[in-house]
Amino acid sequence: EMSVKEFVDESVPFLATTLKVMYSLVQLMARDIYYNPIVRKHLRKEYLDLNIRLTTVPTERGKKELDMYHPHFFVKRARIDRPLKELRDDTWLVILDEEKKGRVEVRFEFPWGKDSNGDIIRQKIIRLYLASLRKDLPEAEVALMNQWNILRSEVVKALLENYMYKYLENWMRSELTLSLIHISEPTRQAEISYAVFCLKKK
Repeated sequence: EMSVKEFVDESVPFLATTLKVMYSLVQLMARDIYYNPIVRKHLRKEYLDLNIRLTTVPTERGKKELDMYHPHFFVKRARIDRPLKELRDDTWLVILDEEKKGRVEVRFEFPWGKDSNGDIIRQKIIRLYLASLRKDLPEAEVALMNQWNILRSEVVKALLENYMYKYLENWMRSELTLSLIHISEPTRQAEISYAVFCLKKK
């Protein structure tokens, strides 16, 4: 706490209090990890191995226009439970098209839903990132390490919720779109061109 107080500067809004200094420190450490290419590569693999569920929800416009007679009715409330890395048909292209037209919202949902206690990725990172406490350590040192572990836990939370999960979702979108470009049928030129257009927008 004493070292944090040394950085308090009331003339700087994000350093005006000890809490704001701690918050800034957490965000700084989270961003530092976020930009590490090795971390990104590892988490992309973890994300790909998860059973991420792709769902669509109709907008107000979609509720009116995507009726049962519409050729894209099947993506009005789509729920794709199979691994996304196996999604190789036109479904994603149709979903992209309807999202662009403002008729559906696309969501990538984790197996654990909104229950952060079931977040497998967070649990794995915490096991690696937090310091292990040995029983033979002095009490004062254990207390200090516990404080650092609380800070590290906040860093992991900020890393995933503020940076990494959004990055992974965008990466998955790009991977799904790229998978469409590897189709060689001449009749698919228009669809492939649209897939390229979606990638360029990223």
